[in-house]
Amino acid sequence: ERIANILFSFIDRIYYIQRLEEASFRDTLTSLFNRRYFMMTLKGEILRVRRYNTSSCVVMIDLDGLKKLNDTLGHDKGDLALKTVAQVLTENIRKTDIPARFGGDEFVLLLTETKIENAKIVIQRIIEELDKKYIDNMTPSISAGITKILPTDDVEGISVMKRADELLYRAKKSGKHTFFCDDLQIKE
Repeated sequence: ERIANILFSFIDRIYYIQRLEEASFRDTLTSLFNRRYFMMTLKGEILRVRRYNTSSCVVMIDLDGLKKLNDTLGHDKGDLALKTVAQVLTENIRKTDIPARFGGDEFVLLLTETKIENAKIVIQRIIEELDKKYIDNMTPSISAGITKILPTDDVEGISVMKRADELLYRAKKSGKHTFFCDDLQIKE
């Protein structure tokens, strides 16, 4: 009986350690991966792209107008918009891709084994799916920047994240509800 108790105690500890570890990699509001986990995964993907010369993409995404939504409808509706975006992202990517909440109103996707042309299709589909969602007669909209991981990108991911962020900034400056992709703009 004593051995059984020790064994159950050990199993409980392993379970709680696993739950704690998982919680340290997840955003509490959206249940997406968090920035920390994303950056760790990105490092590995950059090394994989270098070694096998594959195509993978990073997409920086911003929820358009979250401040206005929070100010006019309340933070509970802003939270609902964040959760809605997270849900649409998850439903429109593969299980092998990594969706994460990067912070505030920013999200990021790691689309593994994905050419830039296919990444554009994914983001266009996400934009179209969000157009079907309503939060008090408002539809959540996103802007995005898509870039390919290059073999020359630094392992820490700074260069690829900077390119994706610059493309996101251009999309937001152009009027939002759109995306930019390595000097190519696709607009609705």
